[in-house]
Amino acid sequence: MKYFGRYLLFLILAALAICPQEAIAQETVDISFGRDACLLGSAAGLFGLSLILQRDMITPDPSTLNPQQVNIFDRYAIYKCSKTAVVVSDMTLLTAFAGGAIIAFTLNGGQQKFNDMLVWGESVLLTAGLTWVIKNGVRRVRPSAYRKSERGEALEKKSMRSFFSGHTSIAFASAVSAASLWSLRHGGERAEKWIWGSLVGTASICGICRVLAGGHFPTDVIAGALAGSLIAWLTVRLHDTTSQNSGERTLLKLSFQF
Repeated sequence: MKYFGRYLLFLILAALAICPQEAIAQETVDISFGRDACLLGSAAGLFGLSLILQRDMITPDPSTLNPQQVNIFDRYAIYKCSKTAVVVSDMTLLTAFAGGAIIAFTLNGGQQKFNDMLVWGESVLLTAGLTWVIKNGVRRVRPSAYRKSERGEALEKKSMRSFFSGHTSIAFASAVSAASLWSLRHGGERAEKWIWGSLVGTASICGICRVLAGGHFPTDVIAGALAGSLIAWLTVRLHDTTSQNSGERTLLKLSFQF
């Protein structure tokens, strides 16, 4: 963690360096009070629902857990418990989160800066809310729980929140929303590939490390990546004002007509 402050400073300087100043007045994202209040309210509702779902969560008897009942594709994660992977997954989550926020913040100025940050924030909040609802609703046992059962250790409630990976979903939501906002404003520029590659690559490393750490099954990570990416993409497209996406935006807005 001692290097994170330096790395965060590097991200800020890099974002400031690659954001073209001549695009500062470009309006490609719009905000609507009704629509965005609905999105933020939905996020709050998801968090509230997750709290309700966790009330009756009961941990299973460790003796009932059998690794052979886990599908072959996922079984690999049961025998992984890298402490280094735990640290790397936390660091890459922070990097994807901070990197996405910095890029969204430095893309534009004035009202558009607020718009970009709001869209990015909605993507992350909606993803986090849905993640916790699914975790507390599905209650899939983590890979590490199978190792604890072999040692006769008691399980905690957090052992029941394997599906899907919150680290991965939030990392991808931050990465995809920020990169999509970048493409809207500076699509076609040389830096676009670097933005997408660095953000999505960081989120991918986060997901891989969650498996190597024994915190999640591969399917947990895949589902988290898809959920975070889809929510981020839809949220950005819902606010997109560019002509090439007008059809998508009109279709998406049908859900918010009262």
